[in-house]
Amino acid sequence: MRAGRRGAPGYLRLDRSRAGGLPAWAWRTIIVAAALGAVELTARFALDGSYELVPITTMAQRAAELLVDPGFLTQHLLWSSVSVLVSFTAAAVIGIALGYLMHGHPWWNRALRPYLSVFYAVPIFALYPLLVVVFGTGLMPILLIATAFSAVVVTTHASLGFASVPQNVDKLATAVRTSRSQYVRLVLFPAALPDIVAGARLGFAYSITAVLASEFILSTRGVGHFISTAYAGFMSVDMYAGIFLVAAFSLVLIAVVDRAAAHLDWRSR
Repeated sequence: MRAGRRGAPGYLRLDRSRAGGLPAWAWRTIIVAAALGAVELTARFALDGSYELVPITTMAQRAAELLVDPGFLTQHLLWSSVSVLVSFTAAAVIGIALGYLMHGHPWWNRALRPYLSVFYAVPIFALYPLLVVVFGTGLMPILLIATAFSAVVVTTHASLGFASVPQNVDKLATAVRTSRSQYVRLVLFPAALPDIVAGARLGFAYSITAVLASEFILSTRGVGHFISTAYAGFMSVDMYAGIFLVAAFSLVLIAVVDRAAAHLDWRSR
């Protein structure tokens, strides 16, 4: 009788990768196809002309046209992509640094913890008038809002990760007289890595949300501005095509981040 990696025989271990006889990816495909099909049928047959819901096939066709439009690619898609990448990178660096600072210095932990706790009750977008006064409209206030919006999530998870090192591991590191750099590199950071990865995964989604939402009001470029302009001009097909592109690219990018995170999270192995 052959035992699994966790010591239990294979016939006793539940196959968590399948449900109802189908793997997880098959269920995801079925759910997405059902949702898209419902929108397609509703837009074509269930609504009268007073509703501006566009069929999925029309959205996809217009989205494909936008992807080969040089003006859309350079003025909107590339602009939003760079904004998300820059804000996410800045948020990750700042969040990990603040998490480490809060772990190593109790004073900083006591000073910053209340602000992290109430962050979700205070909409960061309420600060945009002040940022417009200081920096004007354009890229800078968008990056600041998106970075602040996602850095708090990374900071919270990083601080929890650094605090998760067991006391016996700390005592062992002290007993063998590891240097501070060795302790951080070999003990502290590996122990905190799963929580840091989880925070970065959420922070990436927050960066996408913040950039696109900020572009509605603070930018003359970007996918968010494109959707806002299409909405204001009653161009329903362009508006839905922009939303379709945002959803598609977000799903792909987050799936890539999730796959990378799964390789870094040693607790899931």
